[in-house]
Amino acid sequence: MKTSLLLILSLVASIDAMASNRERISTSTHGVGLVREVGTKAEGEAYRARYMRQEGIQSYEKYGVEFYRNNNRGLGLVKANNTDEPAFMNILKGIQKITTWKNGDSFIEAMEDYTSRYGCIPKLTSTSHGWISPDELGEVHGLSGWNGLNGIYTRESQRPTGFGKIGSRTLEEHMAKSIQQGKIKFCGSCIVQIYACNVSAEFANVFARLSGCQTVVGTGQGSPYFTSYETQADRNLTTSAFHHWSSSAAVWEERGRVGFHRATPVKNSRGQVTNLVLENLGTHYIAL
Repeated sequence: MKTSLLLILSLVASIDAMASNRERISTSTHGVGLVREVGTKAEGEAYRARYMRQEGIQSYEKYGVEFYRNNNRGLGLVKANNTDEPAFMNILKGIQKITTWKNGDSFIEAMEDYTSRYGCIPKLTSTSHGWISPDELGEVHGLSGWNGLNGIYTRESQRPTGFGKIGSRTLEEHMAKSIQQGKIKFCGSCIVQIYACNVSAEFANVFARLSGCQTVVGTGQGSPYFTSYETQADRNLTTSAFHHWSSSAAVWEERGRVGFHRATPVKNSRGQVTNLVLENLGTHYIAL
């Protein structure tokens, strides 16, 4: 009887801890910090064009949509238990270095390793499952690790507690420290693309401020933009245009309040970030 009571109390404590963690790592509603007006701004487009010139990336049209060549430099990250997802692996296809990660610690280690090998990170593309809309009140302040909560978050106050904290790291403390120590270095113009469901706009803003990179996240439910197999033309797009991605509403409450959030850093003559230009790109993003 005593053993059963202890087991029940332990289960109750675990449920309470999970509920507490969800409150810590989630916003209270979707669309927090997402600009209401959909569209691009001159600063965001100019930064992207500058990055393309820096990397020698060229665009061309195929099947009536935009494709790119010479855009393989950079770091591709995929969560360890998501490597069997064709859509995720297609996004990373051709990227210079692809690394799996399990938690926030290994996420940061991957950036440090790339820096030590190549000098600076020109592009970071992260693919993984994020957070399930019906189970979340809003976006989440980071990426979950392969065991659930042990991922990478914006700041310490939003980090999980208890066992959920094991291996987890933050942008404002741990990534910032690695940048200050020179262990992580991003190139002069750089792009960060986070493919995961329901990531907060704040996560992108902090990442952009610390890295100096234009940063894009999907605040809604992510999926490939082309998914039809009805005609040969549809199949061509579905199997090749995997850099076109959608971030849209998964439940009624999200409608009109989700999309791609882009944060573009504005720098002074010393390369320091002085401001961020924020955009709501809508439900369609074309990855570089």
